[in-house]
Amino acid sequence: MTGEDTPFYIWNPLAAKRISKILPNVKLITLFRNPVDRAYSNYYLGIRAGSENLSFEDAIQVELTSLKNPEIASENNLEKYTNPRSYIAKGFYADQLKIWLKLFQHEQLFITSTEDFESKPQKTLDDIYDFLQIPKNLVINLEKYKVSSYPKMKSETREFLVDFYKIHNAKLFNMIGRKFDWDK
Repeated sequence: MTGEDTPFYIWNPLAAKRISKILPNVKLITLFRNPVDRAYSNYYLGIRAGSENLSFEDAIQVELTSLKNPEIASENNLEKYTNPRSYIAKGFYADQLKIWLKLFQHEQLFITSTEDFESKPQKTLDDIYDFLQIPKNLVINLEKYKVSSYPKMKSETREFLVDFYKIHNAKLFNMIGRKFDWDK
């Protein structure tokens, strides 16, 4: 069994096509993070890398303006995800998952949230073991690596983003048949 831990694959349609060609029967595990928290974390990754100099609020406004362009907003446009300031678009999980579901059967995908994994690690692992049809007696190291901290997001920004993502989250929840607690 081999695992990979990166968000790059989920939003890259080229990765989905390549993986389906090489490993058509693979079982995939996806942990979706609350898109508000993911956007903020991604922003601070850019700050630490020196590639971002705008405030978070200004950066998301720049992106939201660009997403109003129909060419960029197109579901098939990779640019909205590869743009260094794609903090918001990378949280459009339903659009991303749709690409994978065109290439893989729903039964090949195990989908949960980062928050469920962090709050109920053993239950989530047991569910993953069942999905993979492997013994539940594996020893797993749950130690966190590369943990970063950053200032708390402004409450009005968080409220705006929670509201903004509601429609996108609803599409995801409808696709996967379950809801995550992302309304806060």
